[in-house]
Amino acid sequence: MIDVDENQRTAAKYQIMSIPMQKYFVNGEAVDEILGAVPEPTIRAMVEDILKKFPADEVGRLKVPFASWVEQNKGHGEKFSQWAEKAKNMESDPIYSKALQVAEELGKANEHLSQVLIQLSNDKAEMMTKSTSEPEIHQALAEVNHPEIARTLVDLGMLKDIIVEGRKVSLTLVLPLAGILTQVKDYLVNSVRQALANLDASLEIEINLAEMNPQERAKFLAMEQEGWIG
Repeated sequence: MIDVDENQRTAAKYQIMSIPMQKYFVNGEAVDEILGAVPEPTIRAMVEDILKKFPADEVGRLKVPFASWVEQNKGHGEKFSQWAEKAKNMESDPIYSKALQVAEELGKANEHLSQVLIQLSNDKAEMMTKSTSEPEIHQALAEVNHPEIARTLVDLGMLKDIIVEGRKVSLTLVLPLAGILTQVKDYLVNSVRQALANLDASLEIEINLAEMNPQERAKFLAMEQEGWIG
């Protein structure tokens, strides 16, 4: 969340002209936004649509261009069939025959693409039926590194209260200071989410934020001094 009064440069950069406003980012690029106060179902629908367009898992990413190709090729094939029906008087023209041959090959290629798309969907559905184990989740989180300190978030004491209930993972991201830069906080949250999504895109992830107590902060600062990479 950004206070536009205290972060006027950021507000100007992303053209935030009125509030409240929600902007959605994928890989640092703004992909959609919601202006004004809206009910929760509207927000959920927006997030679900973005996740469909920009999946976090590799299979999902591959399905996006394949689905687009299949749909576009299908449309082009229908238009070509309509043209071919009207252009039968050109049957003696070798270019017409070549065009028919190429269109037929493209049609077969599109059928293969459709089959691969179906297989990808089946494989993803099968993957989603498999339960990700709690040790796998803890291992994935244990490999999330801090962007400026040569330590993992677990080493730094920044991940606590990790609870796995079926496909729901809840945890607490413990920050050294409540006033940490928004960019850093968002990076840490997204890093944790990405690590879990890479493991299992079907996981429901809940990340709570907390501030370190004096003892935790002292330990963190000591490791920060030792492992700072800037």
